[in-house]
Amino acid sequence: MDLATKRLRKEYVALKKTPVDNIEAVPLENNILEWHYVIRGVGLYEGGFYHGKLKFPREYPMKPPSVYMITPSGRFEMNTRLCLSISDFHPETWNPLWSVGSILIGLFSFMNEDTATTGSIESSDEDKQTLAASSLATNCTNSRTNLLQIELLSLHQEAANLARQLENLQAHRAACLDGLTDTEMKWEKIARNQLQLKLKAIRENHDLRTALADQSKLQQALEDVLLKKPRVM
Repeated sequence: MDLATKRLRKEYVALKKTPVDNIEAVPLENNILEWHYVIRGVGLYEGGFYHGKLKFPREYPMKPPSVYMITPSGRFEMNTRLCLSISDFHPETWNPLWSVGSILIGLFSFMNEDTATTGSIESSDEDKQTLAASSLATNCTNSRTNLLQIELLSLHQEAANLARQLENLQAHRAACLDGLTDTEMKWEKIARNQLQLKLKAIRENHDLRTALADQSKLQQALEDVLLKKPRVM
């Protein structure tokens, strides 16, 4: 196994354990050197889902990947190598300690800035919001975009939000427990249990959808094989 494959497999496991906020990324099943990501827009890009790809060289992590965005965003040109400090446009600034996660965090941050670069474009705020609203429909016409991954991204974020709510509730409970009446303690316990049940349901839903996504990939692979198989006359 070469260094790039070993490293990327390790990073994929790490990303599954600790997802990046607002971003979902997976490698192609038959080529770990090509990853596809979906960014969930914030701010001017709120409501948008932006699909793109990372293409890693065999020399990764010693050399950086090329970065592309496929979904129209009003920020980047479509299917164009982006000039970023984290991309192959600037190997002199590349750090081998950076990972898929840090690359995507950097891209997400740069997307929400106004800095110009090769591959970036200028557009009005209204244009960005219009493209955000139409991004799902646009992605549906792109065979590379896996909408299940978009749904998984939403579930990731909802689970993270619920987890934070539970943490805040536990902290509040610890600080105020002595001053609560029996009735208040009862309602606090009910609220906490409801949040825990909802979080459990979301995580189970996520697991089911992940299994469905894997099954979908297998079905697609089988269909590809059958389509390529010559007919017997």
